[in-house]
Amino acid sequence: KSLQLINQTGNSSGSRDAILSPVLNFDGVSGVTMNFDVAFARKNNSDASSLKVSATNNCGQGWMMRYNKSGAGLETAPLSTSLFVPTALQWRNETVNLLSNAISGKPAIRLKFEFTNDQGNNIYIDNINITGNTNTIDVLDGVSEFNLFPNPSQGDFHVYFKLEKKLSILYSVKDITGREIISERKEFEAGNQEVIIASKLVPGIYIFTLATTNSQYAQKLIVR
Repeated sequence: KSLQLINQTGNSSGSRDAILSPVLNFDGVSGVTMNFDVAFARKNNSDASSLKVSATNNCGQGWMMRYNKSGAGLETAPLSTSLFVPTALQWRNETVNLLSNAISGKPAIRLKFEFTNDQGNNIYIDNINITGNTNTIDVLDGVSEFNLFPNPSQGDFHVYFKLEKKLSILYSVKDITGREIISERKEFEAGNQEVIIASKLVPGIYIFTLATTNSQYAQKLIVR
């Protein structure tokens, strides 16, 4: 499956559509790069439809553009006035540089894909992957080896982490709109920890957050 925006009919020229990522935690991570696949066809040679990717580190008060392609530079297939559905050979992999110090190493980043239609046909986005280099193991004052399993899950999942000292931990689950579904605070002794979340979450994408008084770390959870 992929993200699909129907522009061939019903989406007027000049309209703008956007999709926002969940909050991403790049604390302790350098060299952040995003890759994604795109497929797009123009209807005619004058079509200047554009796709932009931007990042924010202040909850959307300001956006930093990191990718911008339009017109012939964006298309991956020949001109078409009929409903465009890409073949396997009509996709292109793109790289987005997120190396800026305003993005890499920051704890709360959101990314935005924004398409501006100018007589364009349909556009598709798939295989969004973000990579980087972890600079430290201890990401949460004394917390390490944080992981979720299984992931993807069927709704129930286990949380694993290690504590160097006794800590109060707040863990929560939010959906991609930011709506909090689970929230609980517990005291944990030092050592290896396992928390079983019997949540019966419905299929979708969630963000699991583990937080101490001073720091937090988030990981994407997929429920199928």
